[in-house]
Amino acid sequence: MKNMNIEKIFLVLGFLFGCLFIYVIPPFQSPDEDSHFKKAYAISEGQFYASSNGKIAGLKIPDTMHEYIGQKLDMMGNRDLKYSYTDFYYDQFLSSNFSSRTLREVSTSGTTPFAHLIPATGVLCAKILSPLFIDGTPSTSFMLYFARLFSLLSYLIIGYFALKITPVFKKSMMAILLLPMSLFLASMVTYDNLLIPISLLAISCILKLIYDKKEMFDKKYFILFCIIGYLLLNIKVVYFPLLALLLFVPKEKFKNRDKKEKIKTYVKIGGIVIFLTILFKIPNLFLDVEESSSLASKQLNFLLGHPFTYLKILLLNLFHQFRIQLSWMIGTFGLLDTSLPPLFIFISFINLILTFITDAIYEKIKIGYLPKIVIFGVLVLSIVGMYTAMYIDWTPQVLGVIGGDQITGIQGRYFLPLLICIPILFSNKIFDKNKKVLEFSKNYSNWAIIILSSCLLISILVSITRFWI
Repeated sequence: MKNMNIEKIFLVLGFLFGCLFIYVIPPFQSPDEDSHFKKAYAISEGQFYASSNGKIAGLKIPDTMHEYIGQKLDMMGNRDLKYSYTDFYYDQFLSSNFSSRTLREVSTSGTTPFAHLIPATGVLCAKILSPLFIDGTPSTSFMLYFARLFSLLSYLIIGYFALKITPVFKKSMMAILLLPMSLFLASMVTYDNLLIPISLLAISCILKLIYDKKEMFDKKYFILFCIIGYLLLNIKVVYFPLLALLLFVPKEKFKNRDKKEKIKTYVKIGGIVIFLTILFKIPNLFLDVEESSSLASKQLNFLLGHPFTYLKILLLNLFHQFRIQLSWMIGTFGLLDTSLPPLFIFISFINLILTFITDAIYEKIKIGYLPKIVIFGVLVLSIVGMYTAMYIDWTPQVLGVIGGDQITGIQGRYFLPLLICIPILFSNKIFDKNKKVLEFSKNYSNWAIIILSSCLLISILVSITRFWI
C-alpha cells in the first residue's frame, strides 16, 4: 500500500471488511435495522410516506416479513442463540409470500424518504435480479443483503470524495471512516452510513474553500450544500451546526468577491433548505391518527421550569455514561450486545487520538483560534442537543417518569460524525520546529493503518464468535 494514497487505502480496507461485516452479521442484528429496512422496502414499493387508518400512522408491511424480522430480533441479548449456515442458505434461497399486508407503526415512517433511497435502490435491484437465483418472490433476507451492499458502496463513494477533496486531516477522516463501529454501520441498513460520510464531506468542502486559493464557491458547491443542509436538518438536526464553519469561507471565494454576495448565497441556500423541508413534510400533515397525551410536552415544561436542575442531570449523565458511550462508539456490534474486548477498545481509542494529534501537528495548514472556538461550540451544542432531545422525547416513554434524573436512548454511534471536530481543535504550531515530533507525526499514519486493520479483523472474529460459533 506504499504507493496508494489515503483515499484508495480507505476504499480497499473499507470494501474488504465491509463485505465481511455484511456476511457475518445475521439479518437485523444492528441498531434499528428492522425499522430502516421496512422504510427502504416501503419506498421500493412506492410508499414514500406513512399512511394512516384513523388510529395509527405507519407503513404497510407484509405479514410474513414482519414475522421473520420478529424472529431474528429474538437473538438480541441472547448470546447463546446462534445463526447457522443452514439458516443463511434457506433465508436467501426460499421465496416468500407477501400478499397479506398490515399497516404497522414503524419508527422511521415519518423520516424523509431521501434518507432511505440508497437501500431502497438495493431492494429494487434484488427484486430485478432475484429470478437468477430463486423461483418466486425474493425473501426478506435476500433483499436485505442487497440493501446492505448498496449502503456500503454509497458510504465508500461519499467517504472517498470526502478524503479526496479535503486539503487537511485526511488521516483523521480515514481513521473515523474505518473505525470498527463506523464500518459496521456502513455495512448495515441505517441512515448512519449516510450521515457519517456526508458530515465529513461537508467539512472537507468547507476546508477546501477556506484554504485552497484557487477554489471558488460555484454552482456545484451551492447545490451540494443545499443537499447536505437538507439531509442533516431532516435526518438528524444535531449535526446541522457543523455547517457553521461556512462562516469562515472568505468573501473572495464568491462571485462578486464581496460580503454581500456571500450573505446572499447563504440566504439562498437556507431558503432552499427550509422550502424543501416544508415541501416534503406536507404529506405527513394530513395523517389521521388518534391524539394521545404527550409525555414529551410535560417533560419539556419540566425542563423549561427547572433549567439548573436539568443542567445537573445532564452533567451527571455525561459523566456516568462516558465509559459505555465510548465502547458503543468504538465497537459494539449486533444489537448492542456484541462488544470488542476492552483491550482492543482501548487500542482503537488511543490510535484514534494519536491519529488526530499527529495529523494536526504535521499538517502545514493551521486552524486559527476563532474557528476553533466555533467548532468547540458546535461540538458542545450538538452533544447537549442529543441528550436534551432524548430527555424530552424518549426518556419519559421508557421510564414513565417526568423530571427524572436519567437520560436514556443515547448511543455512542451518534458521536461519530462529530469526531472530526477533535483534530481541528488539536491544530497547533507548537511543534513546528521539533524535528523528532514532526517525523513521528509524519510516519504514524503507517502504524495507524496497521492498527485499524488489526482492530477490524478482531471485530470480524468477535462477530463470528458471537453469531456463528
